[in-house]
Amino acid sequence: MMLTIYVPKADHTFECEVEALPPVSLQYILEYGARQAVVDTTAGVKRVEWASDAAFHAAALVKAEKRWAQIMSGNVPGSRAPVDSTTAKARELAKLMANDSGLAAEVEALIAARKAA
Repeated sequence: MMLTIYVPKADHTFECEVEALPPVSLQYILEYGARQAVVDTTAGVKRVEWASDAAFHAAALVKAEKRWAQIMSGNVPGSRAPVDSTTAKARELAKLMANDSGLAAEVEALIAARKAA
C-alpha cells in the first residue's frame, strides 16, 4: 500500500510503500493518526460553554466516541469507498443526481414506477 502525504505549504508530496517503513515508524504513524483523528473531533467543545468539568468532559466524550465508532466501522472521513456496495452505489447516484437534473428526474420516475407496480 502506498502512503502519500501532501504538504500544502511546501507544495510537496512524500510517498513510500507502507511495507518499507520500519515497524517503530508504522506504529508511531498509526498511534498518532488514530489519536489525532479522535482528539480533533473535540476541538469544537469549548470549556467556557459548560457549567462543570463533568459536563465539559461528557460533551467531549460524545464527540470522541462518535469518531471512534466511525473508525471502527470503516466509515471514515474522506473515504472513497464505503463499507458496503449498496451505500457506495447510493452515494454515486446522489452525486450524479445533484449535478444532473435530467438524471434526477429519470431516477425519480423509476422510483415512482417501481412503487406503483
